[in-house]
Amino acid sequence: MKLIDPKLVRRVHASADGGAEEKEIRAVITVQDLSPQAKPLAPEATESIVDELVRTVRNATGIEPAELRVQRNLGTFVISAKADFMRKLLEQSGVYRATSADAPRQSKLK
Repeated sequence: MKLIDPKLVRRVHASADGGAEEKEIRAVITVQDLSPQAKPLAPEATESIVDELVRTVRNATGIEPAELRVQRNLGTFVISAKADFMRKLLEQSGVYRATSADAPRQSKLK
């Protein structure tokens, strides 16, 4: 079962539906090994899965991500991309968890 942050889903839908300015959405994605004997991912496996996910979504949408940083030892990657790219990415079977990575608003200190 995928664990997708509701805030991320709202941002993707708002941007894609034209309700928000078309800008990049930033997320942290955790990948999973889908093989029957799945074990914790080796760093090389993380890179391979991320490469395949990004290539698949890029080919389907024609959109390049604005940012991509693979955290190979954690089984995660940070990505910034347009809403259409992000929506397609979240549909991929290799995505296990996704959370919004937008910086929180800073409050003024008095």
